[in-house]
Amino acid sequence: RAALDVARYPFPFAPVYVDLTELALKLAPPGSLDEGWLLSAYGRAIGSDRGDFAKGLEYQRRAIEIAREHRDVSLEMWALGRAATLHYAFRQLEEAIASAAAAMALAPRGGPEHAAVHTLFWDAMAHVSLGRLEQASARADACLEVAEKTRAAFRLLQGLGAKAMVAGARGDWEVALNLSDRMAALSA
Repeated sequence: RAALDVARYPFPFAPVYVDLTELALKLAPPGSLDEGWLLSAYGRAIGSDRGDFAKGLEYQRRAIEIAREHRDVSLEMWALGRAATLHYAFRQLEEAIASAAAAMALAPRGGPEHAAVHTLFWDAMAHVSLGRLEQASARADACLEVAEKTRAAFRLLQGLGAKAMVAGARGDWEVALNLSDRMAALSA
């Protein structure tokens, strides 16, 4: 059980995390929520960190299926948000926006605020990349609003970062610099 709990930790950035998750997946009962959470985290890690986009999305899809079978809104929202991240990373911007919209549709049903911040950040970035600055600005504003509710430093950095990216894309350098200064102060 401890291996499953450690592997579900939400920051799969270290190579050891990927290895640990591979081992934990062998312990998780097929079709269980443990498997769903692990597949979602693992899919994000191998998609973004190791560049295996197809496998990463396959694991997100399976995690979404498991979440729906168990009616777990939190897992479903995270998996959809992580799918948006993968689509963005591989320049499938319309797909990123669609995944983000599906994730955010779950927020009123109890989707977690941390997942909302994550999703809104990547949604805003996709809109910036497509030059849709009004939509990007709306997502960035919502991202920061939710991030402030979490009071979590990492999520606040995401919210401020989304707004800074939009300001920079608009050429509003003073706003972008002020937001960057807030991010630096938060990181210190």
